[in-house]
Amino acid sequence: MQEINIFTYAFPYGKSEQFLYEELLVLSKTFDKINLFPAKFSEKSIIWDLPKNVFIYHFENKDGVSSPKKNIPLLLKAFSSEWKHGKYFSRYLFGFRHYVAHLSNANSQSENLLAFLKNSAINLNSVFYTYWFDDWTYKLAILKEKKQIKKLVTRIHGGDVYEYQHAEKDFFFPFRNFQLSFIDKIFPISQDGLDHLKKKYPSSSLKLKLSRLGTKDHGVNPIQTKKEKFVLVSCSSFYHYKNVGLVPELLTQLKFPVKWIHIGEEGPEKEQVIRSSKFLPTYIKPEFKGRLTQEEIFDFYRTNYIDLFINVSKSEGIPVTLMEAISFGIPIMAPNVGGIKEIANNKTGILFELNTKPEDLAEKINSVYTKQIFIDRNGVRKFWEENFMSEKNYTSFSEELKLINA
Repeated sequence: MQEINIFTYAFPYGKSEQFLYEELLVLSKTFDKINLFPAKFSEKSIIWDLPKNVFIYHFENKDGVSSPKKNIPLLLKAFSSEWKHGKYFSRYLFGFRHYVAHLSNANSQSENLLAFLKNSAINLNSVFYTYWFDDWTYKLAILKEKKQIKKLVTRIHGGDVYEYQHAEKDFFFPFRNFQLSFIDKIFPISQDGLDHLKKKYPSSSLKLKLSRLGTKDHGVNPIQTKKEKFVLVSCSSFYHYKNVGLVPELLTQLKFPVKWIHIGEEGPEKEQVIRSSKFLPTYIKPEFKGRLTQEEIFDFYRTNYIDLFINVSKSEGIPVTLMEAISFGIPIMAPNVGGIKEIANNKTGILFELNTKPEDLAEKINSVYTKQIFIDRNGVRKFWEENFMSEKNYTSFSEELKLINA
């Protein structure tokens, strides 16, 4: 029987990792049984119609320290791996006691996880797949080192691969060389992420394979009928790295009627953005729709003409919101961070550098308005079909996992 174990942050609970759902539907046709392990499950609501062969397991992750004698072989192997392949070995030496405790705690958690897997009658010979390169990967790599599991794969996205996306000064991922040595296959969602990992950890090169995310075909943005205002849409939370406050800044530079529609609710900067929007020129009309379900978003895209979709984030992998927009043939404008340059280009819209001034961003939008920059909407959708169509991408990924599981 083909079986796979998927380790997530919180999916299928709440609204976490919504983009995993389409992948799960494809995997459910390839594998006879899918076991889901969410790290967070305090929110018990499941909004997804899960396939019947998907089962959910709740592992209570508790800190602890296993026997010091038990830890010695693992500590030697992990520190040796970092010494051979890593440039951060001096950091381990200066913080030796901290990193010994760090690894010992992970070892204890991995022992608890193993006991849970056995008690749950999980097939330890099946594929273990972590959706993020995170603590799940850390614990499972330890189990792989101990030969308790046989096959371990992971995806990498943004914050789990790019050090610079973390606020901590000189951030690095502890014991990553050690973990990489026990992963069978690593699937970056972007070429940029793949290149970053290859440069940072050359020994992992042969394990890397690009595997893009994707979105389903939900229709096409309607043809423009009556032109009243230029319609600009953004969709994100209001957290600092999403940088939504930049949008009102650039809108003040525009000299033509604009309707700015923002979709999204959560984040500490929401009220600040709304306040600043009250000082926009009268011909600029902001509208904050709050949180919408995916289907409500898709329905909005199907029934309302949109001139341009804008993303102004300071850090990203490849945002699914951009994939969704281009699937409808909506032109996009986004910053050159993470893997965004792989989706925002002259075929789909405008790619701009992160520190571009608001007035220069406004000029780019003005060029779209005046048709100095022409973006073929059919070409936008074609680019999505060729690169970010979920059925094609996830079928290919599913076949890769099936081969690993054989």
